[in-house]
Amino acid sequence: MSSEKTDKKLEDGITKVKSLFGANGGKASTDAASVSNTLVTNTYVDPSTSFVGSVNFSTPARFGGSIEGEINASSDLLIEETGSVIGKVQGKTVVVFGKVEGDIVCEKLVLKSTAVIIGNVTISSISMEEGVAFKGQCIMNANRVSSGVKEAANNLK
Repeated sequence: MSSEKTDKKLEDGITKVKSLFGANGGKASTDAASVSNTLVTNTYVDPSTSFVGSVNFSTPARFGGSIEGEINASSDLLIEETGSVIGKVQGKTVVVFGKVEGDIVCEKLVLKSTAVIIGNVTISSISMEEGVAFKGQCIMNANRVSSGVKEAANNLK
């Protein structure tokens, strides 16, 4: 791979991380609209939609509906303030504005001030704004997270 292509990929990755975790003096985006505009999503589940069972996303997704079951995302997932999950969530980067009652397994977890988490999180890294409600354990274990994300990707096949 050429040096220019490598530099471009690195620059794109840094831009994405800054947009998710805050590039303005360490201040993160505080509303779902601004975060979802920087997080390219191919799939959107609106607040009027509800599921019972499993939902699998193979591309970045915004979830504003409700589900009783599990969400498996092999890419990035944004759970909007209207989003409600009762069950397990797996993804690469998970950004939560809404409510999750269940375990979360991901590489990066971003909890916004409106997030309510009742369950355990298994992660490689976490970012949490003031005001988050969190009841559960936080397990930082890169090996377990990687296998969880691979499991989510395999569920999509």
